[in-house]
Amino acid sequence: MTTTLTVGRTLLAFAIVASGVASVTAQQPEVGASPSSASVERIRAALQAQQPITSDGAGLFAPTKPDEFRLGVLTFVPPDTAGQFISIRVPIGDLVSRAARSVAAAQHRRVENAAHAEVVKALAEFQKAQPK
Repeated sequence: MTTTLTVGRTLLAFAIVASGVASVTAQQPEVGASPSSASVERIRAALQAQQPITSDGAGLFAPTKPDEFRLGVLTFVPPDTAGQFISIRVPIGDLVSRAARSVAAAQHRRVENAAHAEVVKALAEFQKAQPK
C-alpha cells in the first residue's frame, strides 16, 4: 500500500513538473517577435488611468453628498436629532465580505503551500531512490 502510494505521488509529481515545463516553454516569445502594438497601447492606457482608492469607486475623501465627509471606510454625516453631535456610517457588509475573502484566500494559500511541499518531498524521495 505504501509503495503504491509513493509511486502514485511520484507520478503525480512528474506530471506536475512536466506540465509546468511545457507551459513555461509555450509562454516564451519567439526570437525576433515583437509584442503587438495594440496590447502595448492597452497596457499603457490602463497604467495611466486613475484608479479609485476605495472599492465602491469613490475617492478616499470624496463626499457622496455635500454635507457628508468620508475618511477611509467611515462616512461622517450630519446629526439626525438635536441631541446628536455626529453620526458615522460604517459599511459592515463590505467589511465582513472583505474579511471572509481574506480568510478564504489565506486558507487557499496554506493548502497550496502544503501541496507544493508534498510534491517537493515526493520528488526528492524519488530522486534518492533512483540508481546512479
